[in-house]
Amino acid sequence: MIDFTCKETPYYDLCRTTLLSYGNWSPVMDVCSLADVIVGSALAEGSDALSLVEVVENQMADPGIERPLDYCAELHILVVKYIIPQAIQALNVSKHGFASYCLSDAGDQADACTKALSGTKGSPVTDHNKTVRELCDVADAIIKLFQKG
Repeated sequence: MIDFTCKETPYYDLCRTTLLSYGNWSPVMDVCSLADVIVGSALAEGSDALSLVEVVENQMADPGIERPLDYCAELHILVVKYIIPQAIQALNVSKHGFASYCLSDAGDQADACTKALSGTKGSPVTDHNKTVRELCDVADAIIKLFQKG
């Protein structure tokens, strides 16, 4: 089921690796359960990005990066505390359209952080942003697959 599902997503390798790393498999898991796992991973990645923003802010002496990092912190707070939890809640009550909307929004917030950091010398936060975006895209593709039946 993992291979079939992941082949229907834009990031097969990320999807497969993420799902195979999940250790609590149940014989009754379905495609929607796979989406839950991916969304949980997006939440964890967003949390890691937020933590990294705080670390980078404390370590960097360049005042030119402080404002973009503050902006990224605000975006990742939205993603971690509100947007992805809303997607999880929507999945739990079978509101798949709203879950997809939330995931798209979370990915957009990660992209906005990357854009804000584009004029700086580079930031390790960008890799986390990319992964958040890709995990959100994978989860959205899985939700759409589930909706098709």
